[in-house]
Amino acid sequence: MLRWKKEKEPPRSPTGVMVALWNPAGTDSSLLLEKLLNLVKKREETAVVVEFPCLGLPRVAYRMGVSELEHAQSVDQLLIDYDRGMLQGIHQYLHHFDGFDGLLIQPKSKPDSPTLIKLQQEKTLSELPAYLKVHLSGYHYVFTVLQGQLIHPMTFFSLSLLHNFVSELKS
Repeated sequence: MLRWKKEKEPPRSPTGVMVALWNPAGTDSSLLLEKLLNLVKKREETAVVVEFPCLGLPRVAYRMGVSELEHAQSVDQLLIDYDRGMLQGIHQYLHHFDGFDGLLIQPKSKPDSPTLIKLQQEKTLSELPAYLKVHLSGYHYVFTVLQGQLIHPMTFFSLSLLHNFVSELKS
C-alpha cells in the first residue's frame, strides 16, 4: 500500500488578524477568549489579547487567574501615556503569559474610578484601536475584548475599525 507523504504546511507569516470579542449586552466574553487562545496555542501561532476598559472590569485577568500586573504593563497605563503623548514602545506595556501576550486591565483597578475618566483628550478613545491594530500586526491574532455597549467609545471605534477593514477586503 502506498502512503502519500503529507507535507507539513509552512508556518504562516504573522498577519495581525484582528478579532473583536463583543457581546451587545456588555457581558463577559472571556470564556470564548480562553477557547480561542487554546486553538491558537495548538496551531503554534502567536496571539495578543487587548482588553479595553470600557466598563473598567478586569474580566480577562480574573478568568486567567492573574491577581497582579506591573502597573506599567496594563492597558490603563497605555491609555494614559497615549493621552498625554508620553508613549513608550508597545512591547513595554505587554505582559507575557503562557501562550500569549496581554494588554489587560489592571486587576487591582477600581471600576468606580475607571481610567477613561482620567483622560484629557477625546481623540484618545477613537485613535487607540487603530494604533493597536498597526503596532500589534506582528502577531498572528490580535484579540480585542470589548466590554461595553455601542455608547462606549472604545467599543464603538473598535467595531467601526473592523467594519471598515472588512469593507476594504470585499472591494
